[in-house]
Amino acid sequence: MVHEIDRSDLETIKIAGPKLSWREKFAAIIVLLIGIVFLALQIQNLVLSKGNEYAMQDNTVSINRSELFHDIRFYLTAFLCVFASMLLFRKNKVGWMIGISFLILFDAVAIWLMIQAAVLQLFDETFIVGIVGIMVLTLSIIFLLIPSARQKYEVGKNFFLPTLVFLAALVALFLFLQ
Repeated sequence: MVHEIDRSDLETIKIAGPKLSWREKFAAIIVLLIGIVFLALQIQNLVLSKGNEYAMQDNTVSINRSELFHDIRFYLTAFLCVFASMLLFRKNKVGWMIGISFLILFDAVAIWLMIQAAVLQLFDETFIVGIVGIMVLTLSIIFLLIPSARQKYEVGKNFFLPTLVFLAALVALFLFLQ
């Protein structure tokens, strides 16, 4: 008797396949924390905002363009990070692509900020927190790039180009959408 395997069986096998190690879980949690922090910062900004970014006068809605782009960027970052972490926990390669792109972007920004702080000789507790943040982000990147993690997420060398394109789109989003 021959038993045919359908697509739902393959999805069950994939999810039940090799379990995530603590390294992949660590990276997924860091991506999730980035999303939560961005969402919390945006909520804090909304609660404490006393400006007139959005106003309505005489049946006319007035929107500050830079604030609108700022809000879009923050909400998009929060949503994509939370989405990526959920996909990372499900061993989905799209989650790997989004997650590692955000980790690389924020690691590069943190390194740049630490270099600027070092040039200005601002060596205080904030500098130490920044260095620890860089180490955590770099470890997360390494954990997602090791061969066992790439194998679990089914990420081959041909998947690096779409990841770089997505990273370039993120950089453009953060640089030009201001």
